[in-house]
Amino acid sequence: MRKLVLFMHVSLDGYASDSNGGLDWIPYNEELEKYAEEIVAEVGAPVYGRTTYRMMESYWPTVLDNPNASRHGMEHAKWLQDVKKIVISGTMDKVEWNNTMLIKDN
Repeated sequence: MRKLVLFMHVSLDGYASDSNGGLDWIPYNEELEKYAEEIVAEVGAPVYGRTTYRMMESYWPTVLDNPNASRHGMEHAKWLQDVKKIVISGTMDKVEWNNTMLIKDN
């Protein structure tokens, strides 16, 4: 049996996004970057819900084509492109991001 680890950005008022649905409120600095790298090194397959999956799918593949991407951003984008991803959603019919599996029910 695998271990499930939760790594989530949540504000003190319980929200995981800003009023526009984005993550611009997160102060992504070197300390958080290092912590994220440590967590990701242990991840076998990230698990997303519909909203997070759509946000991740629309952003991270674009980083691969961005010549101005940071080292960390490029490494994370490559990792996400290659890693097996799991999406749990009862409302989605398909997923198209590389190496992604959709779970619709039990």
